[in-house]
Formats: sequence, structure tokens, C-alpha cells
Amino acid sequence: MKKAKNKKKLLAVGAALSLCVLMLGTFAWDVYQTSKENKFGNAVLGGSIVIEEIFPDPVLTPGAELQKEVWGVNTSQNDVFIRMSFEERLALLVEEGATGQAEKQYLTDPTLATAKEIPVVMDAIYLDGLAAANTAGTEFDDWKDITAKLPVGTVTADTKVLAKATKKDITPPGGTATWQVSVEYTAYRKVPVANTNMGEVSRDKVVKYPNDAASVAQEVVFETDASGKVTTISATVNPATGDITGYTADVGKPAKYSFYTGLDTDEFYNWAGPVVHAGLTTDPLIPLANIDRSAIDPLISLKYGADLDTTAAANTWIYNEDDGYFYWIGIVSSGDKTKNLLEKVGLASSASSMYDYLDYSLWITADGVLTKEAAIVEQFFKGTVPAGGTSKTVYDALVGLIP
Repeated sequence: MKKAKNKKKLLAVGAALSLCVLMLGTFAWDVYQTSKENKFGNAVLGGSIVIEEIFPDPVLTPGAELQKEVWGVNTSQNDVFIRMSFEERLALLVEEGATGQAEKQYLTDPTLATAKEIPVVMDAIYLDGLAAANTAGTEFDDWKDITAKLPVGTVTADTKVLAKATKKDITPPGGTATWQVSVEYTAYRKVPVANTNMGEVSRDKVVKYPNDAASVAQEVVFETDASGKVTTISATVNPATGDITGYTADVGKPAKYSFYTGLDTDEFYNWAGPVVHAGLTTDPLIPLANIDRSAIDPLISLKYGADLDTTAAANTWIYNEDDGYFYWIGIVSSGDKTKNLLEKVGLASSASSMYDYLDYSLWITADGVLTKEAAIVEQFFKGTVPAGGTSKTVYDALVGLIP
């Protein structure tokens, strides 16, 4: 399947509303159009067709489904027919080879000079809370801030290192006191969110740095061996008690700062024609068999209301694979609305780390025309009465409703 691509970064915008007058011979009728963007990853003016929705939470996480109810409302003074369609935009983290995992960089220079990277974010609020609750003053059993105990030069001034240790008495019978001490470490530093290329929803929802809503905590790692075990910091232990008296560090292997390479190039798809929001001119239509998922990514699922049907029955939605629109088979009087088209948007639980900062927009577009046969032909079917396929089924159903 072809994917329309564009590097243009889009901002969240309110719905655009336009009222167009379409002329044909001696006839005149109103064509109502509106559009609304929903950002995952995140009102409408009156006077024509309005898209209403219930969309309480824009954070799309693996295995979760978000409530996303969409329907059309006629706020004009005339009876109308309504159809809807979708346009999508998606950017994921850059893939590492063919692994399906996000590509990471471990840099000794922590600067985000180009704002193309995304720091690997840690929940410093949680970790700081654990360290603050450890009033015993030791690293055993609970996390403790040990930054000040590290040799100078181990980490940069803006980095915090926490440790948690366990000890076991392994003194042999009649032997010298011997202790086995193991230590876990975690480290992070503050990074301004503005210095990253996170999507808007991610910038808003990602866990912030303690007491600083404009920053996040970036993962800091130390040089590791082939098994992933940290080898550059070790505890100095009192042999008689097993207590930690300090730490040593191999400053020849400095701390490194974890980045994702960044979001990949935006991909766009318009279900009903040219990609409007990227300024592209051509786009294929999505096959009918695949309308239960995003046209860009099959791991993003779309779940519809109970009134989506395939028979063009009265007061139901029908998808027309010929043009990429969902048609409401019913006259929508002034002030009335359709039934729900969309119910939920979900992300498969199998989604890899590439989706950790997905930036996904789903635009809902709607057209409405007066309940006149000529208006239906001109606006919905480009001036030609359909001769077959689902288009003819829709046309026949709508014309059959005209008083």
C-alpha cells in the first residue's frame, strides 16, 4: 500500500468550517463542509455540518483502546444528507534496522543541539519520591541519592544518581567476616522538553521532571559489558559490617546519555482522495476489507458503532469503497444528528518501543448537501450518476429518501 509522505510538522488546530454555494444551471444549493483533527499521541463554529465527539483521553498506549465517538450534527436550517471520511498522519520513532525496536543512541555529549532527538525519559518524580522517603540514610533496601559520593568527573553537574543495595553475610564458620554486597544504580538528568522533537501529545503527557513541568528526566547509562551489567561504578564496603562507605568509578568510561534517534518522517493518508493537510495531490483509497484499522499502520485499530452496515439500510452508515466515504443513509433535519460512526481507537499490545512517542492525528471530515438529487450527483458523485458498485447502492438509497 502506498503511503503519502511529507516532512511538514503539523500543529494541533481547531476545526475549520466553510460554507460553499454550488451552482448548476438554474439550481442552487448549499454544500456544507467541516473538519476536525484529533491528536493521539491529542470547536466548531455553527452554521452547517458540525462534527461532535466524545474524546476524553488522547494518550494511545499498547493494548489500550480510547473512547472516540464521532457523529455529525446538522446546524443549518435545511434538511441535509451527510457523509464522513478520515485523513491520517503518523510519525513513529526511527526503527533500528529490521528489529521493530526504536533506535537508541548513547552519547557522551548530552547536548540536544538539533532538537531532532528524543531523550529516553525516566519517571524521576517516582524515583525522587522513593529516595526522599528513605530517611535511614543508607542505600540498603531503599533508593538513595548517591551523587555526592561519586568521584568528581563521574557525571555532569546536572545528573542525579540513585542506588539501592542488598547485603548478605557469607562469613564461613570460624572465618573472617565476609559480606556479599550488590548494588543497583539508576541515573538521569534534566532536559527541557522544548529541546526535543516529541509530538505535541507526548510533550504534554510525558512524565515531567520533579517540580519542573517544562523538563523531563533523561536516562543516563554507564559503560556496560556484553551482558548489560554495569561495570564502571562499584561500592566500597566496610569488611567488618558490610556497610557501604563510598563508591569508586572508572572515569575513563564516562556516563552516556540515552536518546531515541527521533521521530521518523510523517506519513499521511486520506481515505477519500488527495491529502489535504500535507498539500499532496494524489492518494489511493483504502480497500473495504481494511477499514477496521489505520490505513497507515495496521496496529492502530478503528472500531465503529453498531450502526455501520453494508446494505444501505435506513438510518445506518455504509462505507463506499469506491470513494472512501462513509454515508449516513438518512435525512438529517435541522438540529438533528446521525448515529455514532466511530467508537474507539486502539493500539495493539504487540506495539514495540517504536510507538513509545507516536504522533498520530486523525482528521474527521464531513460533507453535507441539501436533499436534492442534483446536489447528490454533483457533490457526492462528481456530476455523474453511478452506474454500479457501492456508489450506486448509496445513490439509490439517498435518492429514495427524497420527499
